[in-house]
Amino acid sequence: MVGLMLSLGYRVIGLEFWLLIGLIGGLLNIVPFLGPWIGGILGVLVAISTGDVPTAVWAVVVAVAVQQIDNNFVSPTVLRATVRLHPAVTLGALVLGGAFAGIWGVIIAVPLTATVKILVGHWWRTRVLDQTWEEASEAMFEEAEPSRLLRTGEVPVVEPPHDEADHDGPSTI
Repeated sequence: MVGLMLSLGYRVIGLEFWLLIGLIGGLLNIVPFLGPWIGGILGVLVAISTGDVPTAVWAVVVAVAVQQIDNNFVSPTVLRATVRLHPAVTLGALVLGGAFAGIWGVIIAVPLTATVKILVGHWWRTRVLDQTWEEASEAMFEEAEPSRLLRTGEVPVVEPPHDEADHDGPSTI
């Protein structure tokens, strides 16, 4: 996704070798921390090497804009859908992982958090809710299935409960 956005952005500003630079930038985006910087600097270096300073400035703008879109919208949405963690939990895990273990902490933060979520959820179901191992496992697999909305695009309709004491006036306490 980042490679596509970079390529399109570089094409719009008229950067030479826009497709190649965008794809390399997208591949480098896989590397935590340094990859996005190197991918962005690559576009700027190509623009500067051709002597086109305004295009170099626009290359910086494109690289920063693409990274902001990816970091704030695309990545959290993908992580939430695949790992089923709220974006705030993901961000907190990345910050704590980086603070405690540097780059290795960032690399293992999301998988470790997802593992802890599964273990705590299973513990809660078997110890607190007193479900059997099979019931807890089955319930967690049902939770992990994509929702009906994602599978079919249909929103299930639920009828509101009917009150036995239907009346026309305002309710009183």
